[in-house]
Amino acid sequence: MLGYDRDKEAKALVVNEEEAKIVRLIFELYLQKQSTLEVAKELNARGVRTKRHIYKDRTCGDRPFVKKSVGDIINNYTYIGKVKYAGEVYDGVHKGIVSPHVFARAQKIMGENHVHRGTIKNTKGTTLLKHILWCGHCKTRMVPTYAAKKNIKYRYYVCYKAQSTGYESCPVRSVNAQFMENFVVEKVGAIINQTPEWKGKNLIINTPAWDVLYPQERRRVLNLLVRAIVYEHDAKKISIEFNSEGIEELQKELADAL
Repeated sequence: MLGYDRDKEAKALVVNEEEAKIVRLIFELYLQKQSTLEVAKELNARGVRTKRHIYKDRTCGDRPFVKKSVGDIINNYTYIGKVKYAGEVYDGVHKGIVSPHVFARAQKIMGENHVHRGTIKNTKGTTLLKHILWCGHCKTRMVPTYAAKKNIKYRYYVCYKAQSTGYESCPVRSVNAQFMENFVVEKVGAIINQTPEWKGKNLIINTPAWDVLYPQERRRVLNLLVRAIVYEHDAKKISIEFNSEGIEELQKELADAL
């Protein structure tokens, strides 16, 4: 853990003073910027890296910060000499690195940010391409998100790297969710209808049966048909990798239902 080393003999955490300075800096920056992403960008600009570990001759960590790694530090009770277990907070035997006052201020900001961003939610079940849409530039998944204006929700898929380290890190950034979902459904349906081994098999997608499915059912069908969808921003195209095992499974389910 950043800021501590483990005393193997005493089986306890001891403060690593050099790393502790980084932990205090992270809290200080968060109180100023009130954004885990902005803190991550500032740390990376200063050349600060995550803690380096050596485990069984393997080197772990020593990576640029992302907003999750910053958030994990801000939310960690270890840094005030406490231990959180099963939802309860107890006094630890180790020394804290930041003051309880600073920690409480950071938690207050974190809580306010969470409430503000969660006021218009209800995206569950509508993210058709979750887990299968990839950014071709960064080779990372594109994850569902939304923006709200005047209580109207606009859904997007955003490159995970852009979301974690800043939008300037990826030229793709985001794509309108409804547009991408409609395009993928039409494209997958067209390819299936043009493929001899699948044509005429009534694989549901882009048929009247598709329109009456619940969102969760649509997502399951698409995940059976498709293994991955890669959005190539520069070429303005998508590449589709079909899931032959999933298609066989779907065919069997449809046959058994008849």
